[in-house]
Amino acid sequence: IFGIKDKDWAHAKKETFRKKVHILVTISFLIMVMVFKWIDDASMIGLILKLAGFTYGPLLGLFAFGIFTKYKVKDHLVPYICIIAPTLSFLIDKYQSDIFGEFKIGLELLIINGLFTFIGLWLIRKK
Repeated sequence: IFGIKDKDWAHAKKETFRKKVHILVTISFLIMVMVFKWIDDASMIGLILKLAGFTYGPLLGLFAFGIFTKYKVKDHLVPYICIIAPTLSFLIDKYQSDIFGEFKIGLELLIINGLFTFIGLWLIRKK
């Protein structure tokens, strides 16, 4: 990530740098865990899962499209699909009470997002 292999540093300096980065990431992770512990709110886990639904939905759609179809897609349009799908999912999440009434979308958002990505990829397939 930091291009350590490409730098002309001595082995000892590379190792020291790597260990410092490792310690900083560990401390950052510890601080995040402590903050979640202090907040102690079940809705925080729900928020994390909702964010995962937005971020992993396109990955799910890409994976499913690759596994279940043999279509080729127009590569230059794929990033747009992977941005449009979570945007549509966000809008559905935001206006779900207007669309569905009493029904609340929860973890289904991940599947919906993946489905939008799958459909988008199908729409940009090469004929």
